This record gives sequence, structure tokens and C-alpha cells, in this order.
Amino acid sequence: LFQVVDSRLVSVFDARELELVIAGTAEIDLNDWRNNTEYRGGYHDGHIVIRWFWAAVERFNNEQRLRLLQFVTGTSSVPYEGFAALRGSNGLRRFCI
Repeated sequence: LFQVVDSRLVSVFDARELELVIAGTAEIDLNDWRNNTEYRGGYHDGHIVIRWFWAAVERFNNEQRLRLLQFVTGTSSVPYEGFAALRGSNGLRRFCI
């Protein structure tokens, strides 16, 4: 790590903070996810299919939510800034249904 990043920059973080910066968070905040979701194709937050989707995700445990996130985005962690900072191959990319 210190061959790539100056140790003085890393020393300001404790182990947990450094893990969050490097890998993001593994704990899914469902409200953050919902608030940072984009809907297309006639879907909206109140659409019956969307309500079913979020009802199912609410019943998931955290591991199942992480697996869903990995399936639809390719990543199994959330950036430490939350879903608002979710990135795709072309930069910032909101979760989209």
C-alpha cells in the first residue's frame, strides 16, 4: 500500500475508516438506496411493481441485499459516501430501475 500511497495520507485513518475508503461499506442503508434510485420506462416510486420490489428488498437480510446489489451493479459494496456516489464505468451512476 505504501508503495502507492504516501503513509502520511493513510495515517489519519483508523483501520475501519481505511477499509471504508478503500472498499466502501458492506452495510446497506435501504433508505439511502431508495432515495438515490432513478426510475425509467414509466416506473416511479409509487408504481405497484416498484412497491413490490422495495417490499421484497426490505425482507432481505444484509447479505441478500449485497448480492442483489452485486448482481445489478457489479459491485457488492456501497461507496462510503452512500448510494449518491455509486459509480459505473462512466463515472457517477445512480441505481436505476
